[in-house]
Amino acid sequence: MPDRVAGDGVRARLQLSLGSLAELRDELPTGNGERVFAAIGRRDGDPLIATLYPAPPAGPDPSHLRRRLDILRSVGRHAVGVPVECGDVVGRAWVVDVVRPGVSVRERLDEGPISIRHGVSVMREIARALVTMHRRGVTLGSITVDSVRLVGTGAVVYGALMAPDVAPQDDLDALGGIVWSLLTGEREASSSRWLSERRRGVPPALDELCAAMIDPEPARRPQRAEAILAALDGVPTRGVGPLAPFVDAGFLDVRPRRRIGWLLAAAAALTLVALLAMSLR
Repeated sequence: MPDRVAGDGVRARLQLSLGSLAELRDELPTGNGERVFAAIGRRDGDPLIATLYPAPPAGPDPSHLRRRLDILRSVGRHAVGVPVECGDVVGRAWVVDVVRPGVSVRERLDEGPISIRHGVSVMREIARALVTMHRRGVTLGSITVDSVRLVGTGAVVYGALMAPDVAPQDDLDALGGIVWSLLTGEREASSSRWLSERRRGVPPALDELCAAMIDPEPARRPQRAEAILAALDGVPTRGVGPLAPFVDAGFLDVRPRRRIGWLLAAAAALTLVALLAMSLR
């Protein structure tokens, strides 16, 4: 544990490397070999996280991270979380990132599925980012239940800087799995590929798209992010009928729940009782 013995020296070097970017605060516990510090931005006072990784080959190559960060910045998509800065100290890479807002998909699944409208928004935002990145020959490689965080009505994908290189199709397949989980509450796609068998009020175009994205046969899945966006153009942005906003509120629409049926039956029974009481007067 050489870093722990000379811990103050390593921290001092990291702080010197960060310069006017951030001020290190408490060190946070981690068991992954890196050192993680809470930090404060010197210019704006925003909370930050500074991570110092082991030297290569145990840790990432600093020059590789720099090239990837430059690419992520050039993409400029708001659905992709881009770290504040990266660099190196004594041959070890460091990364300064924002404190991630929102909740992860994994955390959100504990509460059940999200609304159809929110799910379509998440799919559209991430697909747009993938179009831009894939056209520049870059993949995200970090679409997971932990790296995708729901923020407002959309989502942000974090972890792209440290993600391994993957094929574009891997990004699309990962997006299909994430959207299926968000819209059904299931952590893995089931043998039944139709979203309409899991919840009510699913637009046919969305039903077909979700089925295609998790199709067991890879050749039948969307091959480009542009194809996903084109299919989403056929999905209504507003519900059909006066009860659609209520049904699509994230509950009362997930099979096998039957609450609406029970409510209607109870209302009918109460009406019948009232009519009988009136007739007996």
